[in-house]
Amino acid sequence: MKWKDAARIDTLAAAYAEAGDFDSAIRYEEQAISVAKSQPQEMSGVTAKLLPKQEAMEVDKKIAEEIKESSQRFPQRLELYKQHRPYRETFK
Repeated sequence: MKWKDAARIDTLAAAYAEAGDFDSAIRYEEQAISVAKSQPQEMSGVTAKLLPKQEAMEVDKKIAEEIKESSQRFPQRLELYKQHRPYRETFK
């Protein structure tokens, strides 16, 4: 599967882990990590076609920061899945 949105792949991995399919969770979390590394470059090509250069650069920077921030948690989740533990968010 060649998805291009790391956050959605991460969610799929969490669903597999919750269902107890840790092999699939690990595979998809590794894919999310890989996609997160290339996602900002792919998005910059899209914004360059749609926006003036200066505005595209600003949008690209913001997108890259958001992807970096959200994907920082992916390696910790991968370790959970390797220990056969699901990822669960806790709300206060």
